[in-house]
Amino acid sequence: MGMQPPPGMPQKQPDLLESMIPTSNPDSLISYYLGLFSIMPFLGLPMSIVALVKGRKALQFTREHGVKAGATHARVGIGCGSIGLLLNLCIVGLLIALLVTGGK
Repeated sequence: MGMQPPPGMPQKQPDLLESMIPTSNPDSLISYYLGLFSIMPFLGLPMSIVALVKGRKALQFTREHGVKAGATHARVGIGCGSIGLLLNLCIVGLLIALLVTGGK
């Protein structure tokens, strides 16, 4: 995990680079990138699940530690991961339906 200030110390405001690339909250970056790539058929199914889990973990980290950096990346990862999960589940459902009906 990223560096955390000791309890009772004031939180430092993130600079511009930290707000663009939240290195203090790596789960948000993982969620963001996996969420974006989760729209790929089949490979996107596990990516979307990990994006959702990491995104929730990153948001929890921002709430617990009062860190603003990474919250937006985590929300985008959760949103894209949700869309990727739905798309992949539809693809899998369609393929199962085609196999059961024999393509008729």
